[in-house]
Amino acid sequence: MSGHSQSHDNHAQKTPDVHRAPQTAPAAGAVDFQPALSVAGGLSDPDSIIQLQRIAGNRAVNSLINGKGAHRQAHGSIQRLMSASAFKAATSVSGKRRSSAKIDTIDSALKKIEQIGMDLGLLSELQDVIDHWLSTHVDDSSKTIVGRRPGVLQLRNEVTEEIKKVTAEFSKQSETTGDGAPQGRSRRNAMSFQIVGAGKKYKKDFSDFDSKQFRVSGRAPLRTIEEVKRTETDDGKIVYYATGLVTGFNGKVPVIVPYPEPISLGDWYPQVTHINGMAVAPKSGIQSAMALQESVNSAMGGEGATDVAMGQDAVDVLYTYSAQRGGLFPGVWDCIKGKVGVVDEATEKQIEIIMDAVHRKKRVTVSAHSRGTIKTDNAVKEAHKKLSDERVPLVRSTMWDQVVAYWQKNDPGIGLEPELLAEMSLRGIAEDQIKTEMNQYIQVIYAGNAVQYPSSIVPPTLYAGGLDMVSFFVGSYTKLLGNAKSPGFFKGHGFVGNYVPTVGKEIAKDLKGR
Repeated sequence: MSGHSQSHDNHAQKTPDVHRAPQTAPAAGAVDFQPALSVAGGLSDPDSIIQLQRIAGNRAVNSLINGKGAHRQAHGSIQRLMSASAFKAATSVSGKRRSSAKIDTIDSALKKIEQIGMDLGLLSELQDVIDHWLSTHVDDSSKTIVGRRPGVLQLRNEVTEEIKKVTAEFSKQSETTGDGAPQGRSRRNAMSFQIVGAGKKYKKDFSDFDSKQFRVSGRAPLRTIEEVKRTETDDGKIVYYATGLVTGFNGKVPVIVPYPEPISLGDWYPQVTHINGMAVAPKSGIQSAMALQESVNSAMGGEGATDVAMGQDAVDVLYTYSAQRGGLFPGVWDCIKGKVGVVDEATEKQIEIIMDAVHRKKRVTVSAHSRGTIKTDNAVKEAHKKLSDERVPLVRSTMWDQVVAYWQKNDPGIGLEPELLAEMSLRGIAEDQIKTEMNQYIQVIYAGNAVQYPSSIVPPTLYAGGLDMVSFFVGSYTKLLGNAKSPGFFKGHGFVGNYVPTVGKEIAKDLKGR
């Protein structure tokens, strides 16, 4: 289905029935984790929670413990692991390269936690790579291994303690939280329905995930990730619905537990959005949105802040997944199509976000990385055209006589009737009005920019790392050419490792001014 057809169908469909998830027994063939809880000894035992988390995923455990998915959670008490730099210092051996010890897998997992947050799932991943390293580096006669092993063991002990503390926080929430779900929403019995993504085979390019959208909300370790869909009601109101809970990942894809019924997010609208670049798997893309959300909220409240930023709950991120499109060369071809203005489903989602912001008069940040900058730039231009088309009748009805009279008095002598000149002028007036409104309600940020000449309709804030070769060869790289800002001289092209902290601060600054 084309992006245009999909947009039309979304516009035409009726609002789905929405109500609290019924307290029913699991359907035939459904997945039910309650027996696992009984065998493990219940939710009061942290070891049981860890065991269940490994089976069902962090979000599943959270849902089971609390009967819902979103909570208000103090954030400042969870960063108790040594930093990535401290770990490097603790595992460095004089005269020996760390890369040869294959310890960089631990470095990467630890850095991911630093940027994304103290997620139980990420802690488990870190624990796994540590255990793997320890099991494959057991030669006690090697001075190199002996020199690194104490630092690795120290980190493992810290991870183990952190997992216990996080699971204890889950238990605490279970004791102190009532039956009512925030914002009138309930996630009860989400685990009693068939899981999507557990054991399912997906296409190599993940095109079956293309243009899916996910809402990242709350703060780690109680952050919630839900698949969401946008629809338009019969009265023209735009509403987002949560359709399933992301409980973890199966390889490179998210494990999604569908809700019994779509759950309306009411008047919620996305304040911050993000779209990924080329050759990004769904797991990496969702984690990039998690990292951005963590960075924005940290910048909003500073170190040790709670999830109450600026008097509100933690700022959410609406993430749009843009599929790999079959590897490097098909991905490059997708970039080329984008550069010549071809609109696909992911671009259509970007157009919707921009047009909704102008219609609702609610400011939104549109963050994009790499190939996503191309799709977003096309979306800005297409949204401007569509919004201008909508505005022309209003401008014509209020200014027609005035503009026709002007051209009757000021004939340019090019053989065109005053009425035709007036029509052209009215179009230009509509375009100028929409451009002003788009700049009022849209913030555009391009990280690892891949657009050589970004649209001037909404001038984006451009970021290009000093070692970002993608931006160097295909985008506006230097201040001279594109007024691009640098997140650092040694920063490369990856979003999480290079751009997240800087982009998060830029978005937070804009949010504080809203």
